[in-house]
Parts: sequence; C-alpha cells; structure tokens
Amino acid sequence: LRAGNRAYADGRHADALERYGRAAGRRPKDARPLYNAGAAFYRLERHDDASAAWGEVAGRGDAARAVRAGALYNLGGARYRAGDYRGAAAAYRAALALDPSDLDARRNLAVALKRLRQPPPPRSDDKKKDDQDQDKKQGGEDRPKPDKPRPQDSLTKDEAEQVMRAVAEREKAAQKDAARRAQGGRSRHPGKEDW
Repeated sequence: LRAGNRAYADGRHADALERYGRAAGRRPKDARPLYNAGAAFYRLERHDDASAAWGEVAGRGDAARAVRAGALYNLGGARYRAGDYRGAAAAYRAALALDPSDLDARRNLAVALKRLRQPPPPRSDDKKKDDQDQDKKQGGEDRPKPDKPRPQDSLTKDEAEQVMRAVAEREKAAQKDAARRAQGGRSRHPGKEDW
C-alpha cells in the first residue's frame, strides 16, 4: 500500500494501480487499496473503473464510515465528470448521510442538482479536444480531484443555500408521503420529481 502511495504521489498512476492490486490481494478485508485504486483509475481517466472501485468500497459494511463517505464523495465526482449528474447527486446525498458535516459534498450536491436542471450544451469532439488543450495550458481541470476535494463549479453561496433548502423541503415532503402511504393514505405529489 505504501509503495502504491509513493508511486501515486510521483505521478506513476499505472504503477500505483498495480501495487494497490497486490495490496488488495494480500489484505482483502482492508478497503484502502481498493479506495486508492479508484483514485489511480481516476487519474488515468478510467472513470468507469474508478466509479466501480469507489462504489464497491462504499458498499462494504466492514469499511470505516469515513472511508465509505470519502468513497461516495469521490464516486460523485467521477459520475459528474462522466456527465451522470443524477448519479452524482445520489452519491453526494449518500455521502452526506454518512457525514452531514461535509461542506464540499453539500456544495457539489447543489452543483449536480443545478446541472440536472440546466445541463450544459452538447459539444462536438473537436470542441472537447480544444477545451482539454486549453485546460492543460491553464494548468488544470475545473472538476474535483479524488484525493483533494474541492467544489466542482461556480455557484454562489446564496444559490447553494437555496438549492439545499429546496432539497430539504422535497425530502421532508417525500418522507411525509411515504409515512402517509404506509398508513394507507394517498400521496399528495404523484409523479416524478422535477429537478
């Protein structure tokens, strides 16, 4: 695990991934090698593999709560990057269920929900390539890193608070409807949510 972490820190992500695989084989009950493999997959731009690794860590009951919360946070980032804003929002919600004090997860949930309401316009492959080249020239990406959480997009504090209040109100209404249905009543808000 330490050798994998050194390789990761040196930017040798493929080597780190191999070492994490060996560590996972030696210590199958330790979630850290799989968690770190997710980060290496992410750096190698293998977002589906990163999502699978972090999803598996999040589902492990034997993993520490903080590790599962971190895996869910990172899963949200990988899904967001892949354009799965609904999946990203679900992962951030699950991360907040484990760690309600995670302000970055709250902010990223608000961003993912905003993207669901206002998806970015589709871009051609040439435009994506130009944007990626421009990102490299400017020295980085505009999305969170799995090993160093940061907000994904620009959203004012007031906008984020407004979105979070709306989410909380919807969740309260859904809980009331579920309780009413459990008692044999009808839901006041049939249909799907309008995000």
